[in-house]
Amino acid sequence: MFGRAAQLSLITQFSQRERRAVLSWEEPYFFGLRLQTVLNAWMEREDRVSYGFDRRGVSLNGTKPLPGGWQSQTTLRWDTTTLYFLDVPENEVDRQHFPYSTTSASETLLFDRRDDTFNPERGMFFSGVLEWAVPLFQAESDYVKTFIKYQQFIPIIGRWNFSWTARFGLGMGRIPIHERFFAGGSNSFRGEYFDELGPRDPDSQVPVGGKTLTLFNFELKFPTIPSLPSLQGGVFLDAGNVFSHRSDFSLKRLETALGFGLRYKTPLGPVRFDLAWNLHPPPGAGGVKAFITIGNIF
Repeated sequence: MFGRAAQLSLITQFSQRERRAVLSWEEPYFFGLRLQTVLNAWMEREDRVSYGFDRRGVSLNGTKPLPGGWQSQTTLRWDTTTLYFLDVPENEVDRQHFPYSTTSASETLLFDRRDDTFNPERGMFFSGVLEWAVPLFQAESDYVKTFIKYQQFIPIIGRWNFSWTARFGLGMGRIPIHERFFAGGSNSFRGEYFDELGPRDPDSQVPVGGKTLTLFNFELKFPTIPSLPSLQGGVFLDAGNVFSHRSDFSLKRLETALGFGLRYKTPLGPVRFDLAWNLHPPPGAGGVKAFITIGNIF
């Protein structure tokens, strides 16, 4: 664009749960400084288990390489969120259908040593983000959140491969329901369906999210049919939970799930079919869980 090595893009996404449009302007300089910069404006609607929201926002993101292969990303964000349905009492979330505005600054550190982004077989990935939301420009936000993820992929012998992922989230302050941690589903804890892991509203029994998240995923992949090298089998163990408050955290309260499945490698990541059993399900929530997903576990 305009000989500035800049790029203008419009990305849209539609699914049964999510609708999103993002307009982005990206260029390698920021006021003359060599800093990869992205200005985003977006509109989105998302249906969750216990609530649904509409969101409009803008963000400014700057990425700078650091010594040793690390990257630093700094983001300034403003958005406004409206809940268009809510299945928990209004006093659980401070407000219901009124717009909730957020102004925040966040810092992310990234380190990626995977051999392939979509189909990794060796290497590691680390990301850590600290977000501080403050009540500026008539915004109601006033909280701090941090989220850390670590992944490692280890080749064993032949086409056998072991991988594991650890994720930790912690929040402080008055965090609205759409900014809380949720877990459950094919990309987090496969012993429960989407968002179903963790605390629930005592009346409606729908998930309400929490301020603390701990998740571990361990998986062993192995070849199946010699004539189909892209097809692999897998066995996995997931462990984790979501807690309402930091004081509720306990390793003894982590739920565990065992399962197995098939993976078929594609250029966009593996197509996964998984069957999982929660070893310690809540009352009335037992049984096998089945998932079909594209991509590795996040």
